[in-house]
Amino acid sequence: MPDEFFFLTFGGLGVSLAGFAGLIHALDRSDSADNPETKWRIRNIVMGGFTVALAGLLTWPVYGFTQDVDTTVRIVSAYFVVGLLRQFAVDARPGPAWPNDTRRKVFLGIGVALSVVAVVNVFVASVALLELLFFLAIGGPIGTFIRAIGDLHDPHEAST
Repeated sequence: MPDEFFFLTFGGLGVSLAGFAGLIHALDRSDSADNPETKWRIRNIVMGGFTVALAGLLTWPVYGFTQDVDTTVRIVSAYFVVGLLRQFAVDARPGPAWPNDTRRKVFLGIGVALSVVAVVNVFVASVALLELLFFLAIGGPIGTFIRAIGDLHDPHEAST
Protein backbone atom coordinates (compact mmCIF):
# COMPACT_ATOMS: atom_id res chain seq x y z
CA MET A 1 0.00 0.00 0.00
CA PRO A 2 1.49 3.36 -0.93
CA ASP A 3 2.08 5.69 2.00
CA GLU A 4 1.27 3.02 4.59
CA PHE A 5 3.44 4.90 7.10
CA PHE A 6 1.10 7.90 6.71
CA PHE A 7 -1.99 5.81 7.55
CA LEU A 8 -0.35 4.03 10.48
CA THR A 9 0.82 7.40 11.83
CA PHE A 10 -2.73 8.73 11.72
CA GLY A 11 -3.85 5.57 13.51
CA GLY A 12 -1.49 6.46 16.35
CA LEU A 13 -2.50 10.12 16.30
CA GLY A 14 -6.17 9.20 16.58
CA VAL A 15 -5.56 6.95 19.58
CA SER A 16 -3.44 9.64 21.26
CA LEU A 17 -6.06 12.30 20.65
CA ALA A 18 -8.78 10.09 22.12
CA GLY A 19 -6.60 9.53 25.19
CA PHE A 20 -6.19 13.26 25.67
CA ALA A 21 -9.95 13.58 26.11
CA GLY A 22 -9.51 11.97 29.53
CA LEU A 23 -6.95 14.63 30.38
CA ILE A 24 -9.44 17.35 29.58
CA HIS A 25 -11.91 15.90 32.04
CA ALA A 26 -9.23 15.33 34.69
CA LEU A 27 -7.82 18.86 34.37
CA ASP A 28 -11.17 20.63 34.32
CA ARG A 29 -11.68 22.03 37.82
CA SER A 30 -14.66 24.15 36.94
CA ASP A 31 -18.23 23.58 37.98
CA SER A 32 -19.08 22.98 34.33
CA ALA A 33 -17.06 19.75 34.08
CA ASP A 34 -20.24 17.68 33.89
CA ASN A 35 -22.39 19.97 31.76
CA PRO A 36 -23.74 18.70 28.41
CA GLU A 37 -21.35 20.80 26.32
CA THR A 38 -18.31 19.42 28.13
CA LYS A 39 -19.59 15.87 27.78
CA TRP A 40 -20.21 16.49 24.06
CA ARG A 41 -16.66 17.77 23.64
CA ILE A 42 -15.14 14.71 25.27
CA ARG A 43 -17.34 12.34 23.27
CA ASN A 44 -16.52 14.22 20.05
CA ILE A 45 -12.78 14.05 20.67
CA VAL A 46 -12.89 10.37 21.60
CA MET A 47 -15.17 9.28 18.75
CA GLY A 48 -13.39 11.47 16.19
CA GLY A 49 -10.00 10.23 17.35
CA PHE A 50 -11.07 6.60 17.29
CA THR A 51 -12.69 6.99 13.86
CA VAL A 52 -9.41 8.29 12.43
CA ALA A 53 -7.40 5.72 14.39
CA LEU A 54 -9.43 2.78 13.18
CA ALA A 55 -9.37 4.04 9.59
CA GLY A 56 -5.60 4.46 9.72
CA LEU A 57 -4.96 1.11 11.35
CA LEU A 58 -7.41 -0.76 9.12
CA THR A 59 -5.85 0.51 5.91
CA TRP A 60 -2.91 -1.86 6.14
CA PRO A 61 -4.82 -5.13 6.79
CA VAL A 62 -7.53 -4.22 4.27
CA TYR A 63 -4.82 -3.81 1.66
CA GLY A 64 -3.32 -7.10 2.83
CA PHE A 65 -6.60 -8.88 2.12
CA THR A 66 -7.49 -7.12 -1.12
CA GLN A 67 -3.99 -6.57 -2.57
CA ASP A 68 -5.59 -3.68 -4.48
CA VAL A 69 -5.00 -0.01 -3.72
CA ASP A 70 -8.26 1.19 -5.31
CA THR A 71 -10.38 -1.29 -3.36
CA THR A 72 -8.60 -0.40 -0.12
CA VAL A 73 -9.15 3.34 -0.68
CA ARG A 74 -12.83 2.73 -1.44
CA ILE A 75 -13.36 0.61 1.68
CA VAL A 76 -11.61 3.09 3.99
CA SER A 77 -13.47 6.02 2.41
CA ALA A 78 -16.77 4.17 2.91
CA TYR A 79 -15.80 3.62 6.55
CA PHE A 80 -15.40 7.39 6.91
CA VAL A 81 -18.90 7.86 5.44
CA VAL A 82 -20.32 5.53 8.10
CA GLY A 83 -18.41 7.34 10.87
CA LEU A 84 -19.70 10.70 9.66
CA LEU A 85 -23.27 9.41 9.54
CA ARG A 86 -22.87 8.34 13.17
CA GLN A 87 -21.74 11.88 13.98
CA PHE A 88 -24.82 13.34 12.32
CA ALA A 89 -27.13 10.95 14.13
CA VAL A 90 -25.60 11.37 17.59
CA ASP A 91 -23.56 14.55 17.88
CA ALA A 92 -25.33 17.11 15.68
CA ARG A 93 -28.84 17.02 17.13
CA PRO A 94 -30.05 20.23 18.74
CA GLY A 95 -30.00 20.10 22.52
CA PRO A 96 -28.23 21.29 25.64
CA ALA A 97 -24.80 20.43 24.21
CA TRP A 98 -25.36 23.20 21.65
CA PRO A 99 -26.06 26.47 23.50
CA ASN A 100 -25.03 28.27 20.31
CA ASP A 101 -26.90 26.99 17.25
CA THR A 102 -24.41 28.69 14.93
CA ARG A 103 -21.66 26.36 16.14
CA ARG A 104 -23.94 23.38 15.51
CA LYS A 105 -24.60 24.56 11.96
CA VAL A 106 -20.86 25.02 11.34
CA PHE A 107 -20.29 21.50 12.73
CA LEU A 108 -22.96 20.18 10.34
CA GLY A 109 -21.48 22.08 7.41
CA ILE A 110 -18.03 20.68 8.02
CA GLY A 111 -19.52 17.21 8.38
CA VAL A 112 -21.36 17.56 5.07
CA ALA A 113 -18.14 18.69 3.36
CA LEU A 114 -16.25 15.71 4.79
CA SER A 115 -19.05 13.37 3.73
CA VAL A 116 -18.92 14.69 0.17
CA VAL A 117 -15.14 14.17 0.03
CA ALA A 118 -15.53 10.63 1.40
CA VAL A 119 -18.38 9.69 -0.96
CA VAL A 120 -16.51 11.11 -3.97
CA ASN A 121 -13.48 9.07 -2.97
CA VAL A 122 -15.52 5.87 -2.83
CA PHE A 123 -15.93 6.35 -6.58
CA VAL A 124 -12.60 8.01 -7.47
CA ALA A 125 -10.34 5.87 -5.23
CA SER A 126 -7.59 8.46 -4.88
CA VAL A 127 -4.89 7.85 -2.28
CA ALA A 128 -4.16 11.60 -2.19
CA LEU A 129 -7.83 12.40 -1.55
CA LEU A 130 -7.92 9.77 1.20
CA GLU A 131 -4.90 11.39 2.83
CA LEU A 132 -6.65 14.77 2.64
CA LEU A 133 -9.70 13.15 4.24
CA PHE A 134 -7.54 11.98 7.14
CA PHE A 135 -6.26 15.52 7.70
CA LEU A 136 -9.76 16.99 7.52
CA ALA A 137 -11.28 14.29 9.72
CA ILE A 138 -8.77 14.73 12.53
CA GLY A 139 -9.11 18.52 12.35
CA GLY A 140 -12.51 18.50 14.06
CA PRO A 141 -11.44 16.63 17.20
CA ILE A 142 -8.20 18.64 17.35
CA GLY A 143 -10.17 21.89 17.13
CA THR A 144 -12.53 20.70 19.85
CA PHE A 145 -9.53 19.73 21.99
CA ILE A 146 -7.91 23.15 21.53
CA ARG A 147 -11.18 24.92 22.40
CA ALA A 148 -11.62 22.73 25.48
CA ILE A 149 -8.07 23.42 26.70
CA GLY A 150 -8.62 27.14 26.11
CA ASP A 151 -11.72 27.02 28.28
CA LEU A 152 -9.97 25.30 31.19
CA HIS A 153 -9.32 27.51 34.13
CA ASP A 154 -8.48 27.19 37.77
CA PRO A 155 -11.26 28.79 39.85
CA HIS A 156 -8.64 29.83 42.40
CA GLU A 157 -6.62 31.82 39.83
CA ALA A 158 -9.27 34.55 39.66
CA SER A 159 -8.92 35.32 43.39
CA THR A 160 -5.12 35.67 43.37
